[in-house]
Formats: sequence, structure tokens, C-alpha cells
Amino acid sequence: MDILLDLLAFPVMTVDAELRIRDMNSAARRYLAANGVMEGTKGGVLRLEPPMADRALREALAKVIAGESDRASVALDDGKGRPVVLSLAPMRADLGAKGQRAAIFVSGVGEVGPDIAAVARHYGLTETEAALAEAVAAGRTVAEFADRRGMAVSTARWHLKNLETKLGVSRIEELVAVIHRTVTPIGGQA
Repeated sequence: MDILLDLLAFPVMTVDAELRIRDMNSAARRYLAANGVMEGTKGGVLRLEPPMADRALREALAKVIAGESDRASVALDDGKGRPVVLSLAPMRADLGAKGQRAAIFVSGVGEVGPDIAAVARHYGLTETEAALAEAVAAGRTVAEFADRRGMAVSTARWHLKNLETKLGVSRIEELVAVIHRTVTPIGGQA
């Protein structure tokens, strides 16, 4: 399974109901070795920091494995103020999964997905809102976005509030999770 997973450029791993890592690709091994919010090794238990994120991951995993949801996401901070989204999907037994398993896809800095335009179309975003959505999903701060656009930070924050309203969220972590769920192709399309 690891060899097949290595064909993917982004971190992906399979876990059992106790979050024990069964398989992972080389991108996941590198990611786990380099970040400060996730830890685990093949055969070991995946753990997140802070504990609240770990609880959220366990709850999402339980729902996916129980069949209550066909996918779930958990957003967290990478420890450097940048968002990371863990997307979970159940693994089917007929695809070789023994016991109850789920796949976890890690979307992080610089990795928005195939088409931010799909988010813009779906939620009716303006050009500036779409650019801001892409920036925050790629891990840039609102201040960095404002600087690159040559606008005041207060103006960028105003666009952020409009963006959050259109996506039905109230925190930047939730915003990033919605963006990644919309553009990350796991069992569906944007």
C-alpha cells in the first residue's frame, strides 16, 4: 500500500479506529518528521497538538468509520500560524482495508487544490474574495495578502469578514477547512 500511496505528492496515511498508522506515503513521513503539531510513525498512534485538535480528529474518525459521514475535516494551526487541514475518508474493505480503517489526507501550506475558481463560483465570491481565500488556504496571513495587494490591512479584514459570511463560518480555521473540502477531490468533486 505504501508504494501506491507514494504516487501521491501530498501527505496521506491510513489509520485504524484507534488512530494507529497502518500505511503512509513518503510525503507523510517527511511531514510528520518536520512539523510540530502531528506526530506518529508507521504502527504508532497519530497524535495532534493541541489536545483539542486531537479530540476533534478522534471524533471525526469515529463518525467516518461508523458510517455516519462519508468524509470529515479537521482544521488546525501548524504551530507557525499557518492552517493545516486533515481530510478523512473511509476505506472500503473491497479495496484491501482489513478491519475498520480510514484514509487521512493532509492539505497544508501552499496546497489549495486543483481550482480555487470552483470555490468562487460555488459561493459567489468577488475576485478579491477569491484571491484572499486562495491566500489564506495557502497559509498566508491577512497582512501578507494586504501587502501583496497594496491595500490596508483593515480593508483586507473587511474582505475576510465578507468571505466568512458567504462561506457561513466565523473563524479563519473554519474558512480554510471549507475551502479545502470544496477543492480537495476525496470521493467527490467541487
